[in-house]
Amino acid sequence: MKSRKKRLREVYVWELPVRIYHWVNALCIVILCVTGFIIADPPAIMSASEAYFSYWFGVVRFIHFVTAFVFFFNFVFRLYWGFVGNRYARWNNFIPLKKSQWKEVLEVIKVDILMIKNKPVDSIGHNALASLIYFGTFWAFVQPVVTILVYWFVFSVGFRSNTDELGVPFVLYLVAGIVPWFFFSDALSGGTNSLLEYNYLVKKVVFNISVLPVVKIISALFVHGFFVLLAIILYICNGRFPDWYYLQILYYSACVFFLVLGLCYATSAIAVLFRDLNQIIGIGLQVGVWLTPIMWVSESMIGANSLLYKILQLNPVFYIVSGYRDAFIIKRWFFERPVWTLYFWIFAICCFLFGNWIFKRLRVHFADVL
Repeated sequence: MKSRKKRLREVYVWELPVRIYHWVNALCIVILCVTGFIIADPPAIMSASEAYFSYWFGVVRFIHFVTAFVFFFNFVFRLYWGFVGNRYARWNNFIPLKKSQWKEVLEVIKVDILMIKNKPVDSIGHNALASLIYFGTFWAFVQPVVTILVYWFVFSVGFRSNTDELGVPFVLYLVAGIVPWFFFSDALSGGTNSLLEYNYLVKKVVFNISVLPVVKIISALFVHGFFVLLAIILYICNGRFPDWYYLQILYYSACVFFLVLGLCYATSAIAVLFRDLNQIIGIGLQVGVWLTPIMWVSESMIGANSLLYKILQLNPVFYIVSGYRDAFIIKRWFFERPVWTLYFWIFAICCFLFGNWIFKRLRVHFADVL
């Protein structure tokens, strides 16, 4: 028999910037651990010299904080390199979007963790399981960073809002906007997680699983009714009594219900196959609560005729929030905004049709995944 020699070829996997990132990262972790331990439990050093010449603790603190900044910006650089590096450094190599990657994850678990198979998994660079773990580590940083950036924008710009022109205290303006937002966010979060929460019902052939998102939205609607009642009481305490405009609350509540229903049909189906969607929606809601004029007065800050205001009006939740304020404060009917109302319903109907289509297409895979 003739012996065959495998042809080996060199593959340039880890680029120089990636290697530098890892070494800088390791060095920063060591320095942060050592200096952090000293700061937490500083040793007592007796010295007869001047205090100016014994400023070693301040130097330790300075090194600790400088290293923390280096660690952070090194991490930011790695995020950037995930978009411009080679195929082994890019983010699509770390996120298991292909069936072959998930298959490799299972194979690595069987070989290296459970040790029920002896055949090793051949991978260039990180194997699929290691890549998934690295992505999870980076993902843990995303939500805090986004939250910090959003809060920076809001507290440096947003809280300059002035509601004197509307003739109401800021708290009334805030309540009229945040009550419908609570309904929207709670319904979207609950509806997205409905299939995962009631997975034992999804596996039953005779059960109509399309009602599960509806049940979660109805549950959020009951809570919403309680908050609307509290808002009305708050307005009465400030001398603003209910009138016929308050009937619009029923209409705008129905708007939220229909909009969220279409979104939840899509998100609940996708969440079964992609579990991290819940975290993505959480981040989106954190950003949305500040980008939607809930904490700030859009008309006085950016002007009702500005281009930015027109862009903000594309947000369907802005229509609903403005509608609640029309009922509570401005006293304006929804049909007095015909163009905006028409746009909202076109958007909501498209969301419902698209969400229903996604739900039906992915429904056949639910029982297998759950």
